[in-house]
Amino acid sequence: MSPSLGQVAIVVADVPVATAFYRDVLGLQHLFDAGPELSFLAAGDVRVMLTTPKGHGSVGANSVLYFSVPDVDAAYAAALARGATAERSPMRTAQLSDHELWIAFVRDPDGNLVGLMEARGARRALGLAQVTPFVHVDDLDAAVAFCTAVLGFRVVVRHSNYAYVSRERIALRLLGEPGRPRAEGRERRLTVYVDCADVDAVAAEVTAHRAQWPSLETEGPDDAVYGQREFHVRLPDGHWLAFGQPVRVAEVSASSDSDDSLSDGT
Repeated sequence: MSPSLGQVAIVVADVPVATAFYRDVLGLQHLFDAGPELSFLAAGDVRVMLTTPKGHGSVGANSVLYFSVPDVDAAYAAALARGATAERSPMRTAQLSDHELWIAFVRDPDGNLVGLMEARGARRALGLAQVTPFVHVDDLDAAVAFCTAVLGFRVVVRHSNYAYVSRERIALRLLGEPGRPRAEGRERRLTVYVDCADVDAVAAEVTAHRAQWPSLETEGPDDAVYGQREFHVRLPDGHWLAFGQPVRVAEVSASSDSDDSLSDGT
């Protein structure tokens, strides 16, 4: 799993003046100040730190920040109207397979170059956040107990025949249907697949509960030929929950060759 960008530092001469520019001209959300020489703002999920040099960096010589905007023409005009210095008006810089890339540039009070970027013609973001599948279970109490005790979920909502359980960025909607037959044997009536960063850590946590849950059914972790390392755990009603992380195909091939050698007795 690749690291995500969490914070960018911009070296400025006057933090309050720069804060006013990035907050009032560009529209970033001001989070907090840490004294007169540090200010923090939010650009989506990335935090922007405005700071005086403090022995590092130079005013006006920062990396270029590109801010995604829904309408670059409107954003550029608004920035100029609020006092930004014009550098380059909007123009198409690339024709991609599904959209055009339009970019304009302005400068902040310290001369730092700021890009305004629009993916023109691309599907707009709808705020889609996560998939929360319905899992139909015969015994809702048993399903909730298993998900909380073994899988570490927490109960967010609970009604007589329904429970919403979640952990980190995944969630399940457990729907009680008394009398529903359990999926037996190798039948996989429903498999929910969860992408994760460390499948072995998930497996270690789940299998640590085997003493308390003697009927616990798991498979793996194993490397699949399609480049995923996977661990499977079976819910009380026979449904499967799969956890997977990407691995390099070369690693999978080497693991498979090793297994073949062991099975051949070589």
